[in-house]
Amino acid sequence: MSADPEIQNSVIKLIELHPVIFGGGFTLLGALISGIFGSNVKSFYLKFIKKDNSKQVITSDNRSSTVQQNTGRDAVINHFYSPVSVGIIKEGLPVIKEVSTIDIPDMMSIGFLRIALPEKGVKFDKPSIDFIGEFFNKVFVTVKSSRNGLTMLNGAIFSLGSEKFENKEWREHCAASLRELFHHWKGNPGLISEAFNKMDPNIPTINSDRGIHEIEYKRMKLYYDYFSEICHHQSAFIILKLRNLYGEEIKTGEDNEKMFLKVVRDFLVEMEIFIKIYAKKK
Repeated sequence: MSADPEIQNSVIKLIELHPVIFGGGFTLLGALISGIFGSNVKSFYLKFIKKDNSKQVITSDNRSSTVQQNTGRDAVINHFYSPVSVGIIKEGLPVIKEVSTIDIPDMMSIGFLRIALPEKGVKFDKPSIDFIGEFFNKVFVTVKSSRNGLTMLNGAIFSLGSEKFENKEWREHCAASLRELFHHWKGNPGLISEAFNKMDPNIPTINSDRGIHEIEYKRMKLYYDYFSEICHHQSAFIILKLRNLYGEEIKTGEDNEKMFLKVVRDFLVEMEIFIKIYAKKK
């Protein structure tokens, strides 16, 4: 397919108006640009915009076409983005728009740094996150769910770093991704424990050993509830869920960014410890 300059200009203008980083060729917008410029487009550089934002572009037969850009919660949490460059870069053709990549941070690395506590030896990297994600994937396969724990966790970390790219709802996106790990069971601690145990009988259920594991599964439910309130903008209930997690000493107004990062950190640490203690080593 030959690239019509007028169509190219329309798409470039669309990109300039709405600067989010995402790899070439996914979503309707990605497919559109790949169709216009060819399949060897390396990357696009856009910016976070509100969900369900539509723009008009002119197709090759001069018809107006609506491009639906879902770059809100679902796009952010369900895709792993790897920043490469700015603009559209195509092999074998001149660079249509080139910007230095020096100032483009790796949002995954930023996300990991935001929840690290080096002074207490708490740090995260992709292998540690994938360790948790792979555990959930085994559970999802066991219960015949199509969910992907690796995608959810990578999306959560990406969302933490996406604040640097003016994603005003980075907390909601991160929370939405993390709650999905338990949403198959609607956060029910008994059902979660049964699924874990079905995947690996070494993992105790909520009723095993005279119920001493009940608190572990109930905390998973508390995390699910908290992330759900954040995801759904239920500000009136967020402080209540924090108190359920940490006690009544949590004061009104403490549901801030620092507290959110603490909850994410604590959740990941507790899940990693739980898996290492109980899950059978393959």
